[in-house]
Amino acid sequence: MTKKKEKRFVRNAGTRAVEKRVGMRQDLSPQLWDMSYDNSALTLHGVNLQHILAQYGSPVHLLNTQKLKQNAHAMMYGGQQTKLLNVYYSYKTHPIPRVLQLLHSYGVGAEVISPYELWLALHLGVDPQKIIYNGPAKSDESIEMAISRGIRLLNINHIEELDRFAKIARQLGKKANIAIRLIFAKGWSGQFGLGVDTGEALAAYRKALTMPEINVIGVHCHRGVLFEGLGDMASYLQEIKDFLDILYGELDFHPEILDVGGSIGIPTVRPFSGFDKKLSETFRVEVREPEPNNYPTLEAFSAFISKDLTSYFKRVNRSLPELAVEPGRAITGNTQALLSRIVDTKETAETFTYGILDAGISVAEIVKYEFHQVLPLQQKLNTPLQLYRLVGPICHMGDTLYPAWRLPQLEKGDAIAIMDSGAYFSPEARAFSFPKPGIVGLNNSGESFMIRKSDTFESIIQMDCLAE
Repeated sequence: MTKKKEKRFVRNAGTRAVEKRVGMRQDLSPQLWDMSYDNSALTLHGVNLQHILAQYGSPVHLLNTQKLKQNAHAMMYGGQQTKLLNVYYSYKTHPIPRVLQLLHSYGVGAEVISPYELWLALHLGVDPQKIIYNGPAKSDESIEMAISRGIRLLNINHIEELDRFAKIARQLGKKANIAIRLIFAKGWSGQFGLGVDTGEALAAYRKALTMPEINVIGVHCHRGVLFEGLGDMASYLQEIKDFLDILYGELDFHPEILDVGGSIGIPTVRPFSGFDKKLSETFRVEVREPEPNNYPTLEAFSAFISKDLTSYFKRVNRSLPELAVEPGRAITGNTQALLSRIVDTKETAETFTYGILDAGISVAEIVKYEFHQVLPLQQKLNTPLQLYRLVGPICHMGDTLYPAWRLPQLEKGDAIAIMDSGAYFSPEARAFSFPKPGIVGLNNSGESFMIRKSDTFESIIQMDCLAE
């Protein structure tokens, strides 16, 4: 046996051994995204997705507007007839103006974290009373804009901001409507908000309540770590309620708005562990799929938050404040898919074949850290599966999206859908030697429309100052 064959044998044996131990990956059903295979073609609302690529080019994102509306409604109403929660969508998750316009048309507000996002929300015509401004780096100009326009909530990220807000409010002859952002033991690092356990949060409230230019109206929380289920959510809400008891008992403060943040996941997406990555990269073992049926629905999260907090305020005999949430990925993540063509395939002496895509880490790097289902746009029935390493078009060693993924034999021109591309794909995309893909909307009537045009060579350099 040659050294090359020996190496291949050892790798194959290692792969088989690991697969036997951890199990084989199973494809998630297209129905989870309201898709189906009709005559072996992947369709959404009766539209063959191959036709989307033919019309708009590859790669391109496809947004299911009906799913977007359903998600927003589920979070707001929790399966009830009356609204349970006010939703302020996290702009940073998917800051595409037309997508944001759609969400606002469904009654969703804006949670912004930068001067640009604040400007964008106001530019899109969002009612200032439906805007919450977070973030650790607010400019004086954006603070002035927030106070002068009377946005719903301006959140304190560190106690030094109190004096800045007060100074600007005093110059404007107005009051700043504020909340203090809380940090609990589990969640974001100290760069965001003020610690509850350290006493910093209580001290900030104590100071703010004495300042004539500051109108303390809210409590703001954001865990930062995705909830594993309703039990995990219950523990988090209990921490919030414990602090509310302290605020009321020591400062006689009762909020007008209680914002519990986001951190609700997507049932069909699962962050990778270090073990997952090692198996995939070393042994060519596919990362196991999540279990979407074991993750609560948006309706379940919404109903649970509302019921838990309503019960609490009734028990302590206090009026129910506005209950607010700031979901991002939970609203838009599973509404979008990245469609990409196979540019070529490449056989190697390894235990897999390269499938070279026209979309890579520059537009889909997040798939290196999370499970994202791959669906072929055309089924190849009765075709044995083959192990592929799916890579992008960039001459970069790191341009590997899927170290190991089994698919029916791929040929040049075949296409796939990378699912759940509606969270952090677009804001983290960059024109790295290749233009960024556009976004196409598809409604439940099967009508497509442009949401964001693809980059062109000219648009990539339009901000550069070239010599004449």
